[in-house]
Amino acid sequence: WVADVMDRCPNFYVDLGARLGEIGRQPNTARRFFLEHAGRILFAGRDISREPPHRISRLGIARTLQVKSVFNGLTVDENVWIAAHSLSKKYLHPIRAACSYRDTAAIVEEALHTVGIADLRHEIAGNLAYGDVALLEIAIAVAMRPRLLLLDEPVAGMSPEETRRTVRTIKQLSRTINTLLIEHDVELVFRLCDAVTVLEFGDVIATGTPESVQCDPKVMAAYLGVDLKEKPPQTKEEGRC
Repeated sequence: WVADVMDRCPNFYVDLGARLGEIGRQPNTARRFFLEHAGRILFAGRDISREPPHRISRLGIARTLQVKSVFNGLTVDENVWIAAHSLSKKYLHPIRAACSYRDTAAIVEEALHTVGIADLRHEIAGNLAYGDVALLEIAIAVAMRPRLLLLDEPVAGMSPEETRRTVRTIKQLSRTINTLLIEHDVELVFRLCDAVTVLEFGDVIATGTPESVQCDPKVMAAYLGVDLKEKPPQTKEEGRC
């Protein structure tokens, strides 16, 4: 398997200015594997494959994780403040109040309102509902003023209502922030993204608009459960296939 995947190291490009959805099996494992053994990651013409996370974030890339990661003992406001202040060139003064850093406070305020959790600013992160934790993590990423936002399965484990709320937030963010979404929920990807890249066991099998990818025979076989040997029935909505 290792030799086979290395021979088929996937190549795809993110067009800054569009929401790109990636459908794939074991995307996290694949990313770690390619960085260790084969591929390269270029951002704005720069090879960042071996760069540490703090340097990558300063280049303008922010991410959220499939397993949510926030400071449970801090408030929502404090979680976002830490990310926002990482952009500042001012060092933290040991006896200066955090609220006195006005530039940082302005970024925090903007991020909280953009994601829609400003009313939760004083809540302890560890007491939040799962969907609110996911939105907090997105707010933390947004506070870093990214040029590219990476979302790793942002709605995994959510209730239908939490999913709808998060999708609305992602749609809103994607109007101003280039967004790369990694997601196994095929319907969500087709509904949310402008462009889609589909991976099957580490190999790119389709790239294009949601409409064209949805009608691709390889995608139908791999993810939609349609046998390539059988002609799928066409409905009025699917007639374009």
